[in-house]
Amino acid sequence: MYGNGAPPRGVTDVTIYEKGDAVGGTWRENTYPGLACDVPSRFYQYTFAPNPDWSHVFSPGAEIRDYFTKVAHDKGDGLHPVRHRRSCTPNAVATMAFPYLQR
Repeated sequence: MYGNGAPPRGVTDVTIYEKGDAVGGTWRENTYPGLACDVPSRFYQYTFAPNPDWSHVFSPGAEIRDYFTKVAHDKGDGLHPVRHRRSCTPNAVATMAFPYLQR
């Protein structure tokens, strides 16, 4: 996601690639007992979607996963497709992030 929830000005063709079948990253993948954030949860949130209701200073993994899922749902504009269960090579990521470096 972009820092303010929107792509940079002039960027109109965005596709989000997600390795898994849902958002959440490491918080979706890891589900072991006792999983929790190792930094205060308030530092593990988007500035454009603050969560004043964290249950703990170091929130459980499921709560963080649910936060990211909620943000993706609430802030998603429906215009940018998410391609689930896809991986990108480092070169492909660099090409997508810095198209002006292509020759």
